[in-house]
Amino acid sequence: MRPGRDIRAVLARRAAMTLFSDARCHYSHRVRIVLAEKGVSAEVIDVDGRDYPPALAEINPYSSLPLLVDRELVLYQPGIVMEYLENVTHLNSVKQPQIWKQEHIVAVLHDIARFHSMYLGREADLERVEWLEIPSAPAKQEMGPLWEAILQYNAKQFPALFTPPRLAYLSRAIQRIGPLWREIEAAPRTLIHNDFNLRNICLRRTGSGFRLCAYDWELATMHLPQRDICEFLSFVLPPGTSREGWLEYVETYRRALEKHAQRSLDAATFVRGFDLASFDYAIDRLGMLTIAQGVNVYEYLPRVLHSHFEYLDGCSL
Repeated sequence: MRPGRDIRAVLARRAAMTLFSDARCHYSHRVRIVLAEKGVSAEVIDVDGRDYPPALAEINPYSSLPLLVDRELVLYQPGIVMEYLENVTHLNSVKQPQIWKQEHIVAVLHDIARFHSMYLGREADLERVEWLEIPSAPAKQEMGPLWEAILQYNAKQFPALFTPPRLAYLSRAIQRIGPLWREIEAAPRTLIHNDFNLRNICLRRTGSGFRLCAYDWELATMHLPQRDICEFLSFVLPPGTSREGWLEYVETYRRALEKHAQRSLDAATFVRGFDLASFDYAIDRLGMLTIAQGVNVYEYLPRVLHSHFEYLDGCSL
């Protein structure tokens, strides 16, 4: 373990996959090889197995190494750890968006469409769920001055991304946030993940292809289903992707949602909903992430902002 490393602080954070490894343990080396072969992003912390940290003993009754911690999941048998890594791919891939090929993106779109279809149009049922914080047009409009202040601050900090034309259309969207949100509320909404990006999803290999695994649902809410899709695409599609390239994936998702929900969804209306969700995502989530750059450095954020803003450049309010 590196001198001064606070194991309890690492465990409390659990923001990324962490492998506790012993340099003298061949099982630890086997797991590290699997991590490297799979291209899985994980923090590796060297631990002296002869002086096992008490904080690790609290979560591993065997006081053994290697020990894999992936958010709330704790694995401490080498065989189980390697099996877990063997079947999972694209885990913690936020710094490796290039590994997301078309087949992987399509697999995610089909599986999240299946989930979204379960609650599509069931707004009354979702409104009765006490733990859901559901946004509304009045609440969004009341927050307009806050969004505008955040936007102006971010534009000063990152002028290359928040160019004058982008600053202008984002400001117009904030000024019209009430009417835009009433349009959102008039469309079919569903239960969404609301943090649907490469930090919180991975794929599992099956005999028929890839299946989506989505975790960290604490921000789940009711919104347009397109809201999850615009966030996901902003992470996997590189800057320079044409509007047509984006909309091809939106159409793939729309057809999958139609199939699973067994209802017709007009293509033009669906794209309008996607654009509305994209403006809301830019104002709210991306605005908050950008202002947080002063505290936490998100290495992926400039790329995500660039990609998403390029799509918005072709949208109209």
